Amino acid sequence: KAEALYNKVLSKHGSESDTLWLNVATFYLTTLNQASKAHGLLPRALQSLPKHTHLQLTSHFAALEFKSPNGDAERGRTMFEGILGSFPKRLDIWSVLIDLETNRGGKDRARGLFERVTKVKGIKAGKMKKWFQKWEKWEKANGDERNQGRVGKVAEAYVRRVAEEKGKEAEV
Repeated sequence: KAEALYNKVLSKHGSESDTLWLNVATFYLTTLNQASKAHGLLPRALQSLPKHTHLQLTSHFAALEFKSPNGDAERGRTMFEGILGSFPKRLDIWSVLIDLETNRGGKDRARGLFERVTKVKGIKAGKMKKWFQKWEKWEKANGDERNQGRVGKVAEAYVRRVAEEKGKEAEV
């Protein structure tokens, strides 16, 4: 009965609300344990919704895979990797993925994600400073002294690398 109601509402208001699509996916994945129906909703949603909503909606669907007891975290990771492949400078998306990995107990994966961000080219210095501060705070809460010291070393290496790159640009 609820499924029929959701389908009716989607057909009537699906082009207006990304939240509606996410709610229906949550219903299928969490309540009915019908992952295949939930997975089929994202392509339909992306067809009906305006383009500016696609990034957020896709990241919410990926997060749903992590959070739902019937979701597949590996599928969520793959979806996030697709997003980050297209938008590597979006630190907000990186942060969401790190939080999800941490909540699932994947501290080593989260640590690896923090480090991967430092290899992304073109992120502004101010954002990277905040990123290193966030990483250091995360390590204080989740890591040990060795890993906390590693953040400082990675930050120093990052600063050296950026300075060298700027020096090479000045020569040209």
